[in-house]
Amino acid sequence: MPRKPKFDLHSHLDRLLPVFQEHLRLQDWDINVHVISNPPDDEDALARVHWHSIYPRANIYFVHPGKWNWEVPPDIHDINKVLLHELLHLNICPINRAMDQYLRDLQPLRDAIEYSTEDFERLLYPLLLPILEQYKLCPKF
Repeated sequence: MPRKPKFDLHSHLDRLLPVFQEHLRLQDWDINVHVISNPPDDEDALARVHWHSIYPRANIYFVHPGKWNWEVPPDIHDINKVLLHELLHLNICPINRAMDQYLRDLQPLRDAIEYSTEDFERLLYPLLLPILEQYKLCPKF
């Protein structure tokens, strides 16, 4: 019986990133994804994006899915959605920059932007599925 090839997370993220960049119009950004073994800032974070305040450069720190504190193991769609979510932050980073500079004490506004990003991710991911299937970045349903 032939062995199923082992899933290579680094390779998958390297292939997925330019596809998402193109469709989110982030091609001018220099984005690096780093797979890490521990959550970056808080225990619940699956990934965190940090961007340069002036230049279009960003680093995404992606917690290895084996370290996610989930009852059910994450699948390829979960991994794709986490990367998409972090990239959506770059689409709204001018808002985040202004908020960081002028509205440091307004946590409810920060939370609203995070929830909006999650809602947008839920709406956008199904629209991107045919593209991901075309690039063989997720299985067909």
